[in-house]
Amino acid sequence: MSDMQTIIDGMTDDQKAEFGDRFLRTWSDHGFGTLSKRDTELLLFSCLTEVIGEGLPRTNYDWARALRITPARVRNLRRDAYMRFGSLLDADQGVALLRRCLANVTTMQVDLSGNGTGSVQIVADDPVIELELEPRLKALGGYYEYGRNRELLQIPLSSFVAVVDTVLGVDSEETFVAVMERVLQDQRARGAVDRELASKAWADKSEGGKILHFLKFLAHTFADKPAKLIEYLEPIMGSHKYQIAKP
Repeated sequence: MSDMQTIIDGMTDDQKAEFGDRFLRTWSDHGFGTLSKRDTELLLFSCLTEVIGEGLPRTNYDWARALRITPARVRNLRRDAYMRFGSLLDADQGVALLRRCLANVTTMQVDLSGNGTGSVQIVADDPVIELELEPRLKALGGYYEYGRNRELLQIPLSSFVAVVDTVLGVDSEETFVAVMERVLQDQRARGAVDRELASKAWADKSEGGKILHFLKFLAHTFADKPAKLIEYLEPIMGSHKYQIAKP
């Protein structure tokens, strides 16, 4: 993605119409000429990213090339546009947050053979993930670590799974965390998990697919109500980006 003209040329007529409608409605709602230059820029960027969705550009570098500004400025633009014109995610929109996080999964480390340690690493190229994920983790008594790279968040596996439970609205009696706890207490169950994580099927999956496959494996193999647990995952797994093989 080299410049804005490439982005415009890649938009469909429907996307262009939607962009114009979003911008004009929001701009006019604030009163003619009342938005500052900065707010107008934020509104333009917000409408553009909403319309493009999961299309290109994706990274801060891609946006920087397209807009001809620095990646650091793009990061501030994404954050400020979201805070000014984006809708803060609530419980009903939790699946959108989880999908956004999973879209940025780069590597995942899972170890249930011992004390259940493990982690999920996600790229925080999108500052919205930090804005929304950090308070949710803290509310659950969890945390994440930046390490040496401020754009790479490392989250303990138990904390990440607790967030999954929360945003998907899983009932207290059938949470993924509860299933994990049962697995950790059962040596035979831990062995089954180890074998699954060592399989070729696991290795061949995308990083986003791995965390979904892991949760689905827990539900099918160890949960009392696997159908109900999987029902919560379907809104995410329905996206072609996260499709994984059926057991």
